[in-house]
Amino acid sequence: MATGTSPRSCLKIQDLNVHYGSSYAVQNATIVLDAAKPLSIVGRNGMGKTTLCNAIMGLLPVTSGTLEFHGIDITSRSPDDRAKLGIGYVPQGRRLFRSLTTDEHLRLIANPKANGKWTIERIYDIFPRLKERRTHLGDELSGGEKQMLAIGRALLLNPNLLIMDEPTEGLAPVIVEQVVTLLQKLSADGIALLIIEQNLQVALQVADHVGIMVNGAIVEYLPSATLATDPDLQQRHLGIGVNNTSTQPKTAKAL
Repeated sequence: MATGTSPRSCLKIQDLNVHYGSSYAVQNATIVLDAAKPLSIVGRNGMGKTTLCNAIMGLLPVTSGTLEFHGIDITSRSPDDRAKLGIGYVPQGRRLFRSLTTDEHLRLIANPKANGKWTIERIYDIFPRLKERRTHLGDELSGGEKQMLAIGRALLLNPNLLIMDEPTEGLAPVIVEQVVTLLQKLSADGIALLIIEQNLQVALQVADHVGIMVNGAIVEYLPSATLATDPDLQQRHLGIGVNNTSTQPKTAKAL
């Protein structure tokens, strides 16, 4: 659920505020993420969605408010501590190293002594294309391959919460479908998901509930089915319709 409490809640954010100088980037954001119920946060560009992700990961200082992960206060924890606790992050833009190969990216993260279920071999099993491109450098990969690698890199940390910022941005429709299918499988496998997504169709497919972010504030939580069938609500908060072509990525790169 997006609000309230639950014994299965893994992430609790209470009255979170983040400033850039004197300007609010995130205002009084409150989220309770149930481990078994993926949540999508949608909104137009510049509404504070990426800032919210970076604050959760400790990459930006919090002005006020609290963050808890499985009952542990992480408000002042370092990004490294948060990752060790089990929070994985796939940032917008993928942030790969141009001079490292696919395999080197994965080996940089993988811990051969860890007992987690995510290994390089399993990453190659779910992304056979990456295995084919294992010796290619980061800047030699297509947009879809880069996203697969960014997701694989995060999964190697064996997270129980995965935060993804615009996971389908710039991808061809066929690759978008593959990413959606993977996210659904990860959720079924027990990984909690917080998806930040401008593609409304993707947001609605992945999560049963959606939070709408406007000017740094999450103004409404509602079932995905409700948003999908309310074009007035879509237009008012997002400026789009779920069947509008503007919900599709504007730049598509084939795999």
